[in-house]
Amino acid sequence: MKKGILALIIMLAAAVISHFSVVTLTPDWIMSRVFAGYEQTTGVLNQPVHAPRPDATSRKVVRPSPDLVYTMCAYDLTKGPLVLTGPSEDFYVSVSAFSDRTDNFFVMNDTELVPKVDGSRKFFVILIAPEAKQPEVADAHMVQSPTTRGVVLFRTLIESEDKLAAALEIQSQQNCATWSG
Repeated sequence: MKKGILALIIMLAAAVISHFSVVTLTPDWIMSRVFAGYEQTTGVLNQPVHAPRPDATSRKVVRPSPDLVYTMCAYDLTKGPLVLTGPSEDFYVSVSAFSDRTDNFFVMNDTELVPKVDGSRKFFVILIAPEAKQPEVADAHMVQSPTTRGVVLFRTLIESEDKLAAALEIQSQQNCATWSG
């Protein structure tokens, strides 16, 4: 009986330690791989990478959809706020931001954009560091990141093959850059 209780305690302790290790270490491991791949691809943070249309071999984004084109930006807010811009026009476009712990803390899509005076609909988001003072910028959507590093992902829907070129044109205008103020 005592051996059974001891075995149960050891199994429970191993389960708790394993669970804690996975929950604590996995996000760091995932983001370290993302940043290493990003820096290898671009050499610089706070700049967009416009990925080609996904196919069966694409794995830069987990389970990428062939109906979407992706623009990714690994960011470091220690250099200042990050400005995210891009058109949506008549396409579904979303912007998502993830902390360095893989937590999704911001999502915005084209339906939330207010048309400008000229009728265009464009993203204008400023991402700021934790506890940073928000700059006063007209028409900008301010977002405070919970961490100084993370990833932003633009997704643009390709509604049909005849709209692929237009979707790629929208993707080419998606940008992230350190704000110069």
